[in-house]
Amino acid sequence: MLGLFYGSLYYQMHNGISSSLYTNRMALLFYCLMFIMFGHMQNMPQLFKERLLFYRERGACAYGAVPFWISCWFFYIPLLFFNVLVFSLLVYYMTGLNPAPGRFGFFFCVLYLCSCSGLFMCQLLAHTAPSAMTAMTLLPISFFLCIGFSGFIVYIPELSVWLRSWGPYISYMRWGYQAL
Repeated sequence: MLGLFYGSLYYQMHNGISSSLYTNRMALLFYCLMFIMFGHMQNMPQLFKERLLFYRERGACAYGAVPFWISCWFFYIPLLFFNVLVFSLLVYYMTGLNPAPGRFGFFFCVLYLCSCSGLFMCQLLAHTAPSAMTAMTLLPISFFLCIGFSGFIVYIPELSVWLRSWGPYISYMRWGYQAL
């Protein structure tokens, strides 16, 4: 649904050089990344339940951490792939982004890798926080740190030196935004 919304909001942006076109494209790419990241917030309660299941099974010596992680990803990889593919197809072709061969594939790959990184962040918080409420509280903070250092809201060279020296490097959204 959000792919249709973004596609209709930025429908068939015309080619050319103008500041409003540039701003609209940068905003579209930023919102695509934000949607991809924040889409994983709904998974936090499920990830926390998986953590409890893992503790129970590990306590019974049924399996270790790596087999559990791999089994979880057998479920998440195709689901993420499908969701990001549908979203990418709708947004890319409705907004009229670059039709050159291979450009859509790159767009999709960047969004897919950012989606995986967002899910990794959710898993990290769900498996390290002492409670589900703490994990849900820390998740927006960690996402907003990634967003703040991505370069869209605050121009990175204008950050103070102590923030500029480490902040942009920990933001996976920055790398995705620069790639797009």
